[in-house]
Amino acid sequence: MPKTPPTEWARLQMFESLAAEFFEVNEALHFPGLGDSLSDEQASFYWLQFMRSMMLRKFYAPDDQVQLPRIAKALRLCSITSDPGLEDAAKAIEQQFDKFGDADAQSWKTLLSSGTSDAFEDMIYGRLLHADSDKFLRTEAMQMRDKRLALFIGGAPLQAAVELALFNVRVCVHNGWVADPTI
Repeated sequence: MPKTPPTEWARLQMFESLAAEFFEVNEALHFPGLGDSLSDEQASFYWLQFMRSMMLRKFYAPDDQVQLPRIAKALRLCSITSDPGLEDAAKAIEQQFDKFGDADAQSWKTLLSSGTSDAFEDMIYGRLLHADSDKFLRTEAMQMRDKRLALFIGGAPLQAAVELALFNVRVCVHNGWVADPTI
């Protein structure tokens, strides 16, 4: 398990830096949209989807230190205000994160993997970051278009959740609703 940040404030700072970095890379490399993901014309779109998925994983993996529910919790723990805006911001992060695993997205990801599992997770843990044999074999059976689509369907709502979380963290900091509780 990755080392825990020394404080919840440090977790918020780490999240803000990593999320901003993701969007800088997105701006520089132009991660593909849905139309690009469905196109057979450029192999680079597939590899850009891979990279995007790898960069986003840290924001949803349960053991990662910047998983979005942990960021919502860190906002609450660093709160120095009774302003309801902070709680609204934390709830918005949690609700958007929950959409990542909602029934519609799950049904598409399951359909793409022939109904047996989550195709996005199969791609992440069978091909990208780990070599889980069962997941790898399921991805080997997928058509290339389905692999690209699984990466897009898994990544797009997560990217939206990270963007919203980054916005909300910055609003809370800007409004003075959070601070390092150790100071």
